[in-house]
Amino acid sequence: REKEREKAAMTMAKLSKRGVIGESGTMVRAACARVSVLQSRGGRGGAESRSRLVVRSKRSNGTTTQTQRSPIFSFTTSINSSALANTSALYAHSRNARGVVICQASAKSNLTSWSRVLVTGAGGRTGKLVLKKLSEEGIPVRGLCRTEKSKTKVCKEMGLDESEVDLVVGDVSSAEDMKKAMSGCTHLVVLSSAKPQIKKRSLVRIMLKKLVRMDPGRPTFRWAENGEPEVVDYIGGKAQIDAAKAEGVDQILWVGSMGGTQSDNFLNTIGDGNILLWKRKAEEYLVSSAGDGMSYTIVHPGGLLDKPEGKRELKVDVDDKILDTDQRSVPRGDLANVVVSCLGLKEAYNVAFDLASLDEQEGEVDTDIKALLGSLEGKSYDYSLNQEDVKSLTVSSA
Repeated sequence: REKEREKAAMTMAKLSKRGVIGESGTMVRAACARVSVLQSRGGRGGAESRSRLVVRSKRSNGTTTQTQRSPIFSFTTSINSSALANTSALYAHSRNARGVVICQASAKSNLTSWSRVLVTGAGGRTGKLVLKKLSEEGIPVRGLCRTEKSKTKVCKEMGLDESEVDLVVGDVSSAEDMKKAMSGCTHLVVLSSAKPQIKKRSLVRIMLKKLVRMDPGRPTFRWAENGEPEVVDYIGGKAQIDAAKAEGVDQILWVGSMGGTQSDNFLNTIGDGNILLWKRKAEEYLVSSAGDGMSYTIVHPGGLLDKPEGKRELKVDVDDKILDTDQRSVPRGDLANVVVSCLGLKEAYNVAFDLASLDEQEGEVDTDIKALLGSLEGKSYDYSLNQEDVKSLTVSSA
């Protein structure tokens, strides 16, 4: 009973912080309501709408007030008149232990209407997909980009103005930037990653060797200043985890990579960056930071394919066992679907797993995420594997 009281108190504190419950115990029922229909742009058919948050508050004296807040996330989508009329078809209501009404979105994700997701690495190809999928479901979402240029590019590719999408620019290794980006969020999706740059001279060398029929070897890489795996994946990873925990988020969904148990993996040799080891070190920090209402989900995809999503059966395992098979890759869109589906899903809490896909099939493949995770039969990553090499990493950057 004491644990139940503590859990209820923690839930009430979170809801109060996010504005779902007022400081005086005011019950608030939030529902997404379509309040404006805009003319379609660019000659597209249908109408466009913007989401607004309408809040109805029932006070202790019995009076009811209604206010309209600024949108947590403004999005544009083609709709018809029946979608405007039948709001109940979009949301199924449930009550928590204290009787607060929560609107459960009828979508692929398992998030409630008061959830808000921060996606870091939103300028990357997978980040943009996750951002798009969440926004299309009407889930309030914020994207963190590295630069203004990246932010503008994301807006352009999503077909939105900068005023219609919540995008911020920041450095994941900056505690201050992460604190600002995390403000008001309930979930964090970590898709930030260090990115190597090919040394142009190594390409010239390869071309010359090919001309004289010599073994060309592999190109060499370098890391941008403050873009090394140590800075982005470990220091930046810790900064994101710390900011999320301070904000009191419910779940951190971390997208890493297979190969963390293999110190001799080729990816670790790129620019002498040990990228997989630094990622694993950050994951260990995440696992140890979980608790007090915050859960984690760690996904290790295989090689990412720019192939159609929904055409392949997915498979999961742990501890890099998939690397010993012939099918070690997964379409980027399928990874994004798994990420979105795991948000708010209790079966995905405190689980770390590898993800790959089988060969492409004819027709659509509908993935049941609960059944997919159930095939793990309770298994999760064993972070004691390769622990000596991970512990031997020394942090040199401040």
